[in-house]
This record gives sequence, C-alpha cells and structure tokens, in this order.
Amino acid sequence: MYEATQVSLERPAALRLLDAADLEGFADEGRFLDQQRAAAAFHHPGVVPVYEAGAWDGGRFVATRFVRGQTLERVLGAGRLSRGELIAVIDQVESTVTAVHGVGLVHGRISARNVIIEEDGRVLLTDLGLGAERSADDDRAAIAGLRERAELAPRARPGLAGRRRYASLALAVLSALAVGTGLLVGSGSAGEDPDTQPPPAVAEGAEPLGSELAAGSLSSIGCARQPGLNTPACTLAQVSLGGRSARVRAGGVIRRWAVRDATGALALQVIGFSGDRMFLRSFSRVESVHDRAPHAFDTEIEVERGDLIGVTLTPGASIGLRPGGDGSTAMRVSGTAPYAPAEVRTTRVAGEMQLRVDVEEGARARLEQLNGKEAQRAPAGAALAMQVIEAPRGDAYRTELTRVGDALMIDTYGDGGRISRATVGDARTDGRLLAFEQCGFPHGFCLRWLNDGDSEPVVHGYAVTADGSLRLIG
Repeated sequence: MYEATQVSLERPAALRLLDAADLEGFADEGRFLDQQRAAAAFHHPGVVPVYEAGAWDGGRFVATRFVRGQTLERVLGAGRLSRGELIAVIDQVESTVTAVHGVGLVHGRISARNVIIEEDGRVLLTDLGLGAERSADDDRAAIAGLRERAELAPRARPGLAGRRRYASLALAVLSALAVGTGLLVGSGSAGEDPDTQPPPAVAEGAEPLGSELAAGSLSSIGCARQPGLNTPACTLAQVSLGGRSARVRAGGVIRRWAVRDATGALALQVIGFSGDRMFLRSFSRVESVHDRAPHAFDTEIEVERGDLIGVTLTPGASIGLRPGGDGSTAMRVSGTAPYAPAEVRTTRVAGEMQLRVDVEEGARARLEQLNGKEAQRAPAGAALAMQVIEAPRGDAYRTELTRVGDALMIDTYGDGGRISRATVGDARTDGRLLAFEQCGFPHGFCLRWLNDGDSEPVVHGYAVTADGSLRLIG
C-alpha cells in the first residue's frame, strides 16, 4: 500500500498493488474489473471510495481515497478502547455492510485489518470489491467474529500519555456512530424510516427559523448538478419559505441548527448584507451527516436582523430541497468555504432547503473574557502570532495569540496596554497554529489551530468591537 497522487485530478490516493494472494478467485481480469466498477459505483460514508483500478506490470492495482487512522486490528491489540467503545465500532461496521448488501454487493473479506478508525473517529470499511466467491452470510459471520473479539477484549487501561488522546478517539467514534444511526436529539432509533422520524426539538428559549424539516418527497442538491468528490464548496442560503420570511427577525444567537435529507460534511453559515454586498457574518464547525434522518447540532454563533441562514456543502455533500412551487427559494453562493469567504457570484435555486436554526433573540455568544483592569492585571504569556484589526469607529487594535501556561488566549491591545483577554477553550497548547488572520468579515479575524492527534482543526472567528473587546463569531 502506497500514498500516491492521482495526477489527473491532483488529489491524494491510496495505491494498493495486488499480489497473487490478493487476486485469489480473480483469474479473469474482466471479472476483477467488473467487481471494481461495482465497488466504485457504490457511495456510502462508511466505505472507502474506489478511484481507479487496472493492470500494471503484469499485476493489478486499486486506487482509493487516502485516509489516515488506525486499523481495528491495531486498536484491539493496543487495548486502549473499552468493550463498549469497540462494540460501537462493530455496530457501525455492521450498519455499513447492511447497506452494501442492500444494493446486491458482498464484501467477502471483512477482518479487523480492513476496518479503519480515522483520526476524527469515523469508522471506514476498505477493500470493497476484492472479495471473490463469497456470500452475504460470510460477511455476517465475519462481523460476528469481530463482535466476539470486541466482547472478549481486556479492560482498557491506557497509559497516562495516551489516555487523553484515546478518550477523544472513543468519544469521536461514539459521536460518529450516533450520526450514522440517527441517535442525535430525538432523531429516532437505528433502522427507523427517516420520513417518519420527528424533527429535533427546538432549543429551550429559542425560536425556529427556516424549514419545518417535515418529511416528504425531496430532490437532492449539491454544489454541482451531480455532487461528487471534486465538487467545489459552496453555500446554499434560504431566501423565502413559501410566504414566510427566511431572514433573521432580530439579533441574537443561534444555539442549535438542524438538517434533514443531508449527507456529507456540512457547516452552517450566516450571510449578512451591507448595502448590496453580501459577506460572511458567522459560521459553525463542520459536521458530518451520514443518513437522511433529521440531525441537530449545538452551536454558538451570532446573527443580526436581516441575515440569511445557509449551509455550506463541502465536496461531495448534498441536502434535500423541496420543489419551489410554494414560493420558496434558495440561493447558491459560490466560493464560500467554512471559515474564509471569497468574492462570490450567486445563482438562485427554486426550492426550500431542509435546514432550520433555533435563534435566541437578544442573546450574545458566550465568550470567557477579561476586560479593563482585570485584563491589564492578567499574567503575561508567549506571543505566537499578531495582527492589527480596524474596529468599527476606525480605531486600530493589536490582537495577539498568546500561550499562557497550558492555555491559549487572544489579547487585544490599545494605546494604553492590554484591553481584553479571551480564552480559546477548545485549543490545546500541544497543537500547532495553522492561521491567525483576517478572513473576510468586517472588523474580524479567524483562528485555525490543530490540536495534537486531531485531524480537523479548531476554527473560530472573532470580531473586534469599538471598545477593543472581542465578540465570538463562530
């Protein structure tokens, strides 16, 4: 197995060169290619997708998406996940294999070596299309064997150095399983028909805005007519909802957002307006959705009156869209990434997205922050990055990302010294800085920080107010 680059599309790939043992049962090259075509045509978030297959120097190869993580074999051997956490992994593998069988395919060579737990906790099955002359019963027997190994696994006792990392991995595994089987926020139990599941509950003290997330016939839309791995990221925004206003009625904070009939990696966006110009007001973290059931995510992002809500679709993602005959309209904004907007062109898409937010009107995003004399008396730290931001009244403030002991802070300085100090609660000092820069919204900047052992960065946006204190954007 090699890490490679698919030159035609300039994307990383995993290249597997197959030997005689791998090709047992595939004496006929045509049959091998038929199996690979079937595997490549099957799209599921729990299966590593096939990019290409063929012959090479007398042998054969398969190129797939490149993923980082550990095999279940290695995790079992390390003894660093509890039995419950291991069973959760097996449950997710079983759900994926059920989907494989549902389209008439058989894996045929399931083992702990071709189950991969990615660094963010997602569970993936690889080698689809390489099992010959096997049946669905063989797959089920292999999963039963994995379950037995998990149930007999010794009690997890990670060493001190690995305890925090593997605790995070275990939580991510269980979170990914919850998304995959519809266990989040009242979304029903595994196996329920998503069209009969109730939408997630409204956050306490908040008003819903957007689609009602009702079940029914929907079309699926992405950033292109046929969403795929090479689809560029874009944002779809609600414009009108069958006569109801889709704009934020009063300033406040979105405490929760929800989608139905969505798949892939998504992020909530709030689009503001300054005259005729659109800009990114705020954003959420990227979330992964694996089925059509309703899913809800907690967040903490501020909105202003007149803002539009939207959802960013990363490459390959899609969301359900109702026909526009009821007067509903969505707007597609090209060029908006989850944390750094660009100049955009819009195209309108007739229809209502299956997207809803819960707005707590009059609220402000929670940010642990010292101001005034408390900020001035706070201990000094080691500055990691610095930039100058223009505040709403035209004053310029210096902002610094600072390490203070085992915590990361953002300090704001004026002519009289430190004005404020805000805590970055989910960034650990064992990580590294990716970006500390202005990123497209007024008077604001973005922080991107990668914690050690994580695959996705911590991303936050902040705005500097007229008095030099910070507001959390997302």
